[in-house]
Amino acid sequence: MAGHGAGAALVRVVHVADEPASYHVAWGVYDDVSGTTSGLGEITAAGHQASLTRLPDQVGTLVQVDVSAVSPAHQSWSVPIHGYFRRTGNGWRLVGLDRSGR
Repeated sequence: MAGHGAGAALVRVVHVADEPASYHVAWGVYDDVSGTTSGLGEITAAGHQASLTRLPDQVGTLVQVDVSAVSPAHQSWSVPIHGYFRRTGNGWRLVGLDRSGR
């Protein structure tokens, strides 16, 4: 997840297999204590990037980003991977990645 203007985020997807029809990306504030997520926004887009215009700017905030792909040839791609990012004084830092399919 890269900065994309003040308080915004951009997810770029790089793949090595067949091109999917589209990607689905969902952002949410993650509560590490309860394990729950409060939605910030979702987008389904063709191409290799999806952006969200506004993210929390409070240091210590955790954001979960779920990324999945739509591909009739690869049904398993519809199960999202979950990336976890923590807001620092210098931007966002990847602190976890979950591919368990939950």
